[in-house]
Amino acid sequence: MGELAGEAAQVAKAIPVELPFLDPILAVDEVARRTADNISSMLQDVLRGATTEVDAINGAVVTDGRAERGSAAPANRAICSQVKALSVRDKI
Repeated sequence: MGELAGEAAQVAKAIPVELPFLDPILAVDEVARRTADNISSMLQDVLRGATTEVDAINGAVVTDGRAERGSAAPANRAICSQVKALSVRDKI
């Protein structure tokens, strides 16, 4: 989770997009703590067999990372593949 947030923050800085917090890892950790009892919308989508927003969120970090800083954002790329694999698994 921290690695995903760190990559996203690096890409945002390169674009440049100003983030509303100083430490992206601390910010994502705080959100995770506050919402620990929730079922995330992406997990809800996977469980229902619906299309997830992984491309719009993590996929955008990968795409913008390549365009803006020559980085493939490997953690975000990996999570995209993993979420898509979960989505496809139930359709096989």
